[in-house]
Parts: sequence; structure tokens; C-alpha cells
Amino acid sequence: MRFTSIQIVIVMLLGLLLASCSSSNGAVPVTDPVGNSSSGASSGNTASGSSAGEQAAAAIAGIQGNWATPCIPEMGFNIKRTLAVSEENAEFVLAFFSDFNCTEAVAVDILNNAHALAIQSVTVPTGDLVSTSIGAATALDIFTVDVTLDGQPAPANLAAITVPEVRHTIVLVEDTNLYFGDSTLAGFEGDSPATRPVSLDFNIVYSRVP
Repeated sequence: MRFTSIQIVIVMLLGLLLASCSSSNGAVPVTDPVGNSSSGASSGNTASGSSAGEQAAAAIAGIQGNWATPCIPEMGFNIKRTLAVSEENAEFVLAFFSDFNCTEAVAVDILNNAHALAIQSVTVPTGDLVSTSIGAATALDIFTVDVTLDGQPAPANLAAITVPEVRHTIVLVEDTNLYFGDSTLAGFEGDSPATRPVSLDFNIVYSRVP
């Protein structure tokens, strides 16, 4: 039972953070589940005509730095997500708190009585673009490389379901906000390139922090 609860948390962290099938020849028109027509542009057919390598470099540059969500009531707790990106290395942290300002850490059983789950990852942009309602998002693959609980190595049962783990998503930075793909929609969960989200998750929004 605990294994199932931990797995749900992992899916929530990676799935909710974390794009349509990548194209190898030209743009691929798709319609997302909420009816927005979009087009995933491949490296050979982008709006700017830039190469896949240039797009990948721009995507990595745009998400560099530190990001955080507000303190959000979820699952009977108050949860804060943070993201730190340095070059292609990224660390996602999901932390639980007892207060609405997310200042009082609280241990929860689904995290083996820890309060913060940290996932170290490598982010790899594919060079493909996916049109969304607020702009062109970049297709991004996120490879989990390590998992810790409160800064300590995760138990074997947790590590076994997260390493290696790959999430296929999209990412878009607009002004000071960062959005990932909406992986809560059926058929767009991001567990394979074919199920990469094609729309953004506006419920989990990261803002740039110092």
C-alpha cells in the first residue's frame, strides 16, 4: 500500500510538471483535448528556420535558474514545488507543510515520514516546437537520475520506480513564469513520445525566484 502511495506522488510530481509526438519531417498538426489546434514543428520546419541545435540551446537557456510555485493546498496538505536548473541538470522538489504559507515542514507517511521529495534529472530538449495558446513550447525529455527524501538516499522501493524514469513533456517560459505540459489529460500523460502533452498546465505555474 505504501508503494502505491509513493508511486502516486512520483507521478504527480513528474507528470504534473512535466508534449504531441515529435516530428522528423515537417510540421505535425494536432488538436489537443480541449480543442486547441496546434502544430509541432520539427527541426527542419520551424517558424524561425533555426536548427534543432539552436532551438535546444535556446530552450535550455530560457529555463536556467530557480523557480517555485505558490503554496498550494493539495491532498490535505500544503505543497510547494521548486525547480533549480543549471545547464541540463535540474532538481525538482515537492515539499509538504502544515501551514498555508509553507513555512512549517511536516512529515507525511507517503514519503516514508519525510517532508521533501527531491528528484535530480537531466533535461534534453528535442528541438521540436509545439504551438500552445500562449506561444510555442519546446518538447523536452526529462531523465531522472537520482531521488532523495529530506536530502537522504531514497529507500530501494522508491528508487526502483523512479530510476531510470523518462518523462516526455513540453516547456514554455513567458515573462517570469514557467509552464510544463498538462499530463493529467488521458492520452497525453507523457510516459512516451507518442503521449507527449500538447497543451500547457496552467494549474501548476512556476515563477522565477532569486
